[in-house]
Formats: sequence, structure tokens, C-alpha cells
Amino acid sequence: MNLIRKPIEIIRENKKVFIIFNAIFYGLVIISMIITSFYPELQKDALEGVNKTLSAGGLASTVSSAYGNSNLLAAMGLTFFINIAIGAFLTMTLPSLVIPFSGLLMGLYRAISWGIIFSPITPDMKAIMIPHYLTLLIEGQAYIVAMFAIYLQGKYFLFPIAIGMKSRLNGYKQGLIQTSWLYVPITVLLLVGAIYEAIEVILLVPLFN
Repeated sequence: MNLIRKPIEIIRENKKVFIIFNAIFYGLVIISMIITSFYPELQKDALEGVNKTLSAGGLASTVSSAYGNSNLLAAMGLTFFINIAIGAFLTMTLPSLVIPFSGLLMGLYRAISWGIIFSPITPDMKAIMIPHYLTLLIEGQAYIVAMFAIYLQGKYFLFPIAIGMKSRLNGYKQGLIQTSWLYVPITVLLLVGAIYEAIEVILLVPLFN
């Protein structure tokens, strides 16, 4: 089946780059967690910022309300929509279609912010992180694939000769095709991540408190 086979082929053809992105992303998460253990005020400031965003109204408050009211289906749907539309496309892929590689900065920022926010430095955070590590793994992998797609898009546009293309326009088009294929695993991973995250926050986390 092409939807499965093609993305796998793209990743295999650039396996070393994909492994490097994995090492960078998860490495930054771990390093940020360690640094935060020495400077816990980083987590306090980050959580205050998150709480302000959730209480400011708009889509973020709608998501917060869905989780607060234990509305499982709404929480799944809203989490998936925000992650795919905003987390992956609008803040990572789209900017990179205008300025090559620019969306990588958001991927790196997300890894660092996750490490700060989820560093298990308090008893409450340690309890939360027992089920939440799987969420970080699944959703993190989706953003890694998005970063990988951004790399290919920029590479094909700036260095079209390296892939047998005669012009940057053709390289750009080929990059779009590759990105489209890679959005299949991105979508699947974020859907699975949203389903698990909603179950985790609403049903599993209370069991560890």
C-alpha cells in the first residue's frame, strides 16, 4: 500500500538524517529536563505561561474545558486538530515553504519547552510523567518527521542538482511531494497521540495522584 510504503521509502533513503533528528529532538528534551532540575524556577515560569494561555480564552480554553469536563471525544478531537494544524503545519511546515528550514526552529523550541515543562522535579510532576512519557514519545516522533520533511523541502529547493533536478522550482515541487507523503505518518502519529493523551490525562493521571 503506497500510503505506508512511500513514507517508509523516503525515510530509508535518508536514514542517517532521520536518526540525527531523533537524537537532537529527544536529546534536547532530556538535557532541558536535567537543566530544569537544577533551576526549577524555569518550570514554574513555563507553567505560569501555559496557565495564562489556557485562561486567556479562544481555542486553548476550549481544549482546557474539554479536559476539565472529562469530555473524552472532544479532548481527542481538539488535541488532534491543534497538534496537526497549529503544532505541525502552521508553525513548522508553512514557514519553511516560505523560508527554507525556518520551521526547524519551532521543532527545537518545542523539544526544549517540553523538557522544561515536564521535568519530573516535583512529586506531582513525577506522578504525571509516569503515563505521559508515551505521549512525548508518540507526539515527539510526529514533530521529528515534520522536521525531517522540512529538511528535505529545503534541501531539494536549494540544491536541486543533488537530486537530479534542473531547477530550484522543480526541486521545490519535489520537496512538496515528499512533504505530502510524510504527512501521512505525521497525521497517524498525532491522531494516535491525541487519543492516548486524552485517555491519559482524563483517565490515567488521576490514578497516579
